[in-house]
Amino acid sequence: MQNPNTQLDPQVVNLAKAIRQTESGGDFAARSKDGSYGAYQFVKPTWDATSKKFGVNVEWESATPAQQNEVAYKQLQ
Repeated sequence: MQNPNTQLDPQVVNLAKAIRQTESGGDFAARSKDGSYGAYQFVKPTWDATSKKFGVNVEWESATPAQQNEVAYKQLQ
């Protein structure tokens, strides 16, 4: 996920946790009625563009919790 020499900003981590809790109750496999998926409730086009931008080349529903967090943290930074 992150380079071991790179510290995540604690404010980014806390914001991501708050978003994750609000969007899905922390459920990394959550799916909403509108089709949003994952802990952060990405819609597929947003996941595809954002994950690709940050080098997380996995399909939307195959993303691990660590990969979902990585994309969210990098987007928030």
